[in-house]
Amino acid sequence: MPIHREVELPMRLHSQSLTLPYRVGELTGAQARLQGRYVVEPDVDVSGKSFACSAEVDWLVFGVSLRNVTQSVHVSTLLSPILRRQPHVEGPNGESHYTGNDFRIRVQQPKRRKLDEVLFELDDRWGLVGEPRPLQIEVSLDFYPKDETDETRRMMVGILQRHFLAPDEHVEGKMAKGRFFFTYGNPPRKKTFRIYSKKGATTPLIDSTVYFGKEGAPVTWRIMDKTTDDRKGVKAMALMQDKKRARIEVTLGDATVAAMGLETLDDLKSPFFTKLRKPYFEFRLPTFDEVEGKGIEAAREKYEELRWSLFAQAGVYGLLRMDRAADVTRADLNRKRTEGKVRAPDGTLRRLRVGENARLVAYGALHRRIGAALRNLNL
Repeated sequence: MPIHREVELPMRLHSQSLTLPYRVGELTGAQARLQGRYVVEPDVDVSGKSFACSAEVDWLVFGVSLRNVTQSVHVSTLLSPILRRQPHVEGPNGESHYTGNDFRIRVQQPKRRKLDEVLFELDDRWGLVGEPRPLQIEVSLDFYPKDETDETRRMMVGILQRHFLAPDEHVEGKMAKGRFFFTYGNPPRKKTFRIYSKKGATTPLIDSTVYFGKEGAPVTWRIMDKTTDDRKGVKAMALMQDKKRARIEVTLGDATVAAMGLETLDDLKSPFFTKLRKPYFEFRLPTFDEVEGKGIEAAREKYEELRWSLFAQAGVYGLLRMDRAADVTRADLNRKRTEGKVRAPDGTLRRLRVGENARLVAYGALHRRIGAALRNLNL
């Protein structure tokens, strides 16, 4: 393979595509499984010299128990002046127009001072029973290009799209797989495409929204070029150039928040957010085999070219699945144990351990930026 490669970053609303340059690096001190391979990394400086990286809580849903019975609409009306917008308030099981003692309250971009005001007003009006409980939370990472250009920002969007790797358990099933969508027409319509399937790969558009995980599932992700401030029920507003950024956000549902041991709002501090990096903001770099020659070597070289082509379209998400399929097929044809059992007792193919991350390595430079941003996040 050539030493330098470029990946096209197509856009729907712009006729001219960008290219994301890549550089080849050696794998020093690599494990045995990576011997003879080289890593390919975006030739873009993701450090603090080129991008400012920050983390924030987009929204928080917390539960309260009130001493006196009231209605969800009254709770929302009471809190609107404090939050300067109408908060969504519902019953404990998502009921609309609810009357009772227990409520779920969703607050956009929560700050602890505002939350304390909210709790004071609730206690003063109806009386609080026990501690408010975090139920759901959305955390985002934003990358602001220091040169404030569209090109630099879009290249970071391309990096996030191609190098993010969601855990398997959250992207299994038809409605959970990696996909992207954009809206078009008047009235607006949404068109969705799979990033990778058995039929092939479709390259995400830079000005589309990329999704991983099923809507409403315990964990979901979105990657986008954030150029507007659009909230439900509010007309989208174009952002100033210095506020535009590349964004990835993760939404943690009730089951995930409970499993992480969040019991009170006081738990939403730096140690909790720091723990989010590895399970929910994992980025990987692809590696390729150094092969050239004739016969079998030529076939292997051609396969590595095919891997590069797939990566350029579907990123590490698609490349990992392609490698797994090849591993299973090769092992099954050989009818022997390689890195794990090939067939389950019922005769179905079982995923091999070699496919987990065997040809991918950690994107260390990006992980360091993300880790620092999460450590600085407190509610």
